[in-house]
Amino acid sequence: MRKLLVSLILLCLALPNLGAQGRHEINLSFGAVSGEFTRLDVSNDNYNDLCGLYEPHYNVSDGPVLTLDYHFKLNSVVHLGAEFDYSNLSGYTWYRIGGQQRRQFRTDVFTLMPQVKLRIPGAAHFRLYGKAAAGVQFVSTNLAERKGETPVRFAWDITPIGFEWGGNFVYGMFETCVGNVIMGARLGIGFRF
Repeated sequence: MRKLLVSLILLCLALPNLGAQGRHEINLSFGAVSGEFTRLDVSNDNYNDLCGLYEPHYNVSDGPVLTLDYHFKLNSVVHLGAEFDYSNLSGYTWYRIGGQQRRQFRTDVFTLMPQVKLRIPGAAHFRLYGKAAAGVQFVSTNLAERKGETPVRFAWDITPIGFEWGGNFVYGMFETCVGNVIMGARLGIGFRF
């Protein structure tokens, strides 16, 4: 899937401008380092602490964060829209002391957030922007240690810098992200109509 997405993004660079910019945008992207992965303590730092002896430790495999977002162009700078994200984690928990068995787990995270995107006016084939989103996140997990946590929580995502390249109809995109949805970067493809 990554090869296909990278191929589509590279194709965007070769496409000519297919007409005037539309008012609607749909973007599909994948990102690295989900916010749920950063919530779990997967470091080796607490293994020798006294409290770390009795706390659960995690061996986690993190999948990509898949994002689908929509924007409506109010003017040349402000775009309003919504974002839907999905990510999952899998792995097992283990304890240093206590004789508890290793337990397999899988966590699915769904996020829905309204957002605002601010575009910096510039060249037709290279556009800079920033965006902010806040909404709700639903976490589905089978981790017994985390049953006290609520499955619905506040979610936020800030893109301090992002850019689009390519044509006005089909384009590639790259974003740096900070938040509890994703802590890393996104790469994707967008369609404007």
